[in-house]
Amino acid sequence: MEYRLVPPPGSIERLHAIRETVPSDPNAVEDCCAHLIEHTDISSRTVAEQWLVFLRALGLVATDGGRYYRTEQAIDRSELCVALQSNIAGATAIADWLSSNRLADHDEKKVAEDEIERLYQAVESDLPRTVRDGESDSQQPQVTGKEYVSRVGKWIQTLC
Repeated sequence: MEYRLVPPPGSIERLHAIRETVPSDPNAVEDCCAHLIEHTDISSRTVAEQWLVFLRALGLVATDGGRYYRTEQAIDRSELCVALQSNIAGATAIADWLSSNRLADHDEKKVAEDEIERLYQAVESDLPRTVRDGESDSQQPQVTGKEYVSRVGKWIQTLC
């Protein structure tokens, strides 16, 4: 399954902190999005949903009966990189482009706007229509295709 919701980029420390906020018991909270908003600096349900789906794609949270819970998976960069590229729509194409264009260097954390445009054009055909059009299966609108590519690219730079 390819996931299509990706939160704004952040550090590995932020990823860890948000993941640790998700309860280990799926029955501990009724509304995990509200729980994240209450206990982190996440300010909207849309972003909370993006984080939960992203953490699920990375194997750091799972669901049971529609409720999220924290898994026991260790936060290992190489495993997270593999999960990101395997489970996030378009991530392999984005990683390949970044690698071939030497933008995935960990010293270069910023991807300039013109590079994002080139990257988006290079991988656009590899992205699902819902990503290209900024649509999602949920009731929350998804970010634009270019913003999605930018976010995934920056997460690749952080995790890979």
